[in-house]
Amino acid sequence: MTNNTKTDLDAIADDAGAEPQPSTQDTAGHRAMALLAQHRLATTPQLHQMVAQGSVRQTTSRTLNTLREDDLISYTVLPNSSRLRAWFLTARGARVASGWPELRGRTVQPPASGTEASLRAAHTLTVLRAHLAFLADARVRGDEYGPLDWVPEVAHRLPDTGGEDKLIADAVLHYRIVWAWPRRKAAQVGRSRSGAGSIPCARRISHTVEGASLMPRAASSPWILL
Repeated sequence: MTNNTKTDLDAIADDAGAEPQPSTQDTAGHRAMALLAQHRLATTPQLHQMVAQGSVRQTTSRTLNTLREDDLISYTVLPNSSRLRAWFLTARGARVASGWPELRGRTVQPPASGTEASLRAAHTLTVLRAHLAFLADARVRGDEYGPLDWVPEVAHRLPDTGGEDKLIADAVLHYRIVWAWPRRKAAQVGRSRSGAGSIPCARRISHTVEGASLMPRAASSPWILL
């Protein structure tokens, strides 16, 4: 191989390396669908806080409207809310998102219709507000806690019941304080269930978590019920 040929090959390699490479970051649309797959229902401001914090809200609205035009998501208008929209995945959107790695091991169960979404909105959005309070605080503190680190509707089988009874926490948080140790918290906002039927035990924590401290408690268990 002559020196000229080697120089030409090196130039071709350099040119190939200089070609623009596709981005490895998820798009805003991908993030919005993943969040709706996990949280099941979210308003436009809630999605904006999780998807595009720091940008104008119109950016998130354009992303959501594009997904709606592609029949991947839909919305219901919340009553007494100045036409605030609560978004959810369509059946097509659920099929698309169900195989994504960030949702591996989790069941994607969106509302079947706008009516079902409206019926679920009060409780689901209350739970999500608690998540957003933790998320905002974690961003200020620099702790490791992201939009998908809040997993709703996690079932725990109760001991000594033969597997018949279970507690369903409204959410489990995976939260890591950067200067301490990995921690796992369970937030119960709502109800527990058993094999014999539903046991109502509703209580709201949306006002409590606004000022919640994330400092470690003295309890030895890593599970903290709020």
